[in-house]
Amino acid sequence: MRYLPICFIVVIVDQMSKYAVTRFIDFNEQVKVLGNFIILTNVRNPGAVFGIPVGPFFLYIVCAACIILFIYTIRKRSVLFSVILGGAIGNLIDRIRLDSVIDFIDIRIGNFTWPTFNLADSCITIGVILLLIIMLRKKSVVE
Repeated sequence: MRYLPICFIVVIVDQMSKYAVTRFIDFNEQVKVLGNFIILTNVRNPGAVFGIPVGPFFLYIVCAACIILFIYTIRKRSVLFSVILGGAIGNLIDRIRLDSVIDFIDIRIGNFTWPTFNLADSCITIGVILLLIIMLRKKSVVE
């Protein structure tokens, strides 16, 4: 249970950042933060990760995944699972409230534009990548 406060901190920071963006940046407005490299853009994502279209049962799947992750987080007592769960809950709150997710971080390198994302997406992505690295390192040590 000691890692669950990390989950709640992720949810609170995610929701506060989304509130700030919707409060101070108009819908579809772009605010350059670091030249053309990082731009804040107030947009909505009705789909899944990177705007992949989703069906009507997507919300149920996300809820089930959050419950499973919550149980696993309690059992494993893992910081990374708590960070992933916090990101999932942050986006789930948006889905329930708005039927879409608030995205606002827009990264561009030359003509390449990464799909717009939010802090919850970052927590999920970084958490999963670090978990995979840890799992692969443990597997290679065992072999």
